[in-house]
Amino acid sequence: MAIAALAATVSLGTTSAWALPDTSPHSCAPRRHRPPVPERTSKNALSKLALVQGMNAVRPLILACYERYGVPGTAMVDVRIARSGRVSSAVVRTGTFARTPTGTCIAKAVRTAGFPRSDGLSTPYPFQLR
Repeated sequence: MAIAALAATVSLGTTSAWALPDTSPHSCAPRRHRPPVPERTSKNALSKLALVQGMNAVRPLILACYERYGVPGTAMVDVRIARSGRVSSAVVRTGTFARTPTGTCIAKAVRTAGFPRSDGLSTPYPFQLR
């Protein structure tokens, strides 16, 4: 009797918890997907590749800081890159290297990095010292 009532409900077009479409991966029913939300980027944003290349260029200077002071760890540098591509600010604010000679050396090294002209960027950037 319950099955007959369910069949009547489905055939009349009213919704029921049992009459919902099958959305399992093997279902033939069409799936509704939300389109991905595009990232907010401008035409002149600094690419991740350009950021990494610019930072990799100063790695020898970072290594010299490590060799000079001999303190291992991760230095998180807050970097501000101006539209011109020059580093306008580099500071090690937190962690083991904050307010230390090693942190000061690292920040000074990062300030020498160069990047292509862009909209600029402010980001933390990690350097591994070992």
